[in-house]
Amino acid sequence: MSGHSKWSTIKYKKGLKDQKRGKIFSKLVRQIQVAAKNDPNPETNAALRLMVEKAKEANMPSVNIERAIKKASGAGKENQLEEITLEAYGPAGSALLIEAITDNRNRTVAEIKHILERNDGHLAEKGSVIWLFEKKIIFKIPISKWSEEIELSLIDSGLEDSQKEKDSILLLIDPQFEAKAKKILEQAGIEIESEDFDWQAKNSLHLSDKELEQTENLIRLLEDQDDVKAVYNNLD
Repeated sequence: MSGHSKWSTIKYKKGLKDQKRGKIFSKLVRQIQVAAKNDPNPETNAALRLMVEKAKEANMPSVNIERAIKKASGAGKENQLEEITLEAYGPAGSALLIEAITDNRNRTVAEIKHILERNDGHLAEKGSVIWLFEKKIIFKIPISKWSEEIELSLIDSGLEDSQKEKDSILLLIDPQFEAKAKKILEQAGIEIESEDFDWQAKNSLHLSDKELEQTENLIRLLEDQDDVKAVYNNLD
């Protein structure tokens, strides 16, 4: 489930396998364009490099990726894309953070509001939900470079958890220690393959089976909205 508290699932929050290919590519194109807006070079732009990696994992053709990057630095509608975060409540008071990329804020907010209200949810006042979450940084490094010595060094530098993912290690880092953790990895000769962000709930909410089903259905509907990038929740 998107935005679940088990942070290892954040690799790509949209559940790529569950969506149609065209919608996947459309969402990825927008994220690439936003990431490339200020720097179209993946070598110097970590956020763009991460999105290119995700696009390749989704089997997006290279020509589509290159076209999206090129459009980001050109004139026209694409340059009007903006990222927004909406706060909401779902069934039984579940807390939701909704990230979206849009070229029309009013349209996107209206559509998300409609989905919420038809499924026992509603938009919340700014600041009323976000305080229930903490923002974390996730580094991805080669598993071949991982060692107990590195782990111990990072524990004093904001490392909160580590998990294996194929040939890599995902490191959950407190944002205030980002620079310190990067320096330790750099001194150890470890390249950060990608850097991502995740909203984690400070406390989990336990729902009945019926309430959980209703909330999960709402989250799926929100994720299916064209402009929505990710949905985070505080479900147990």
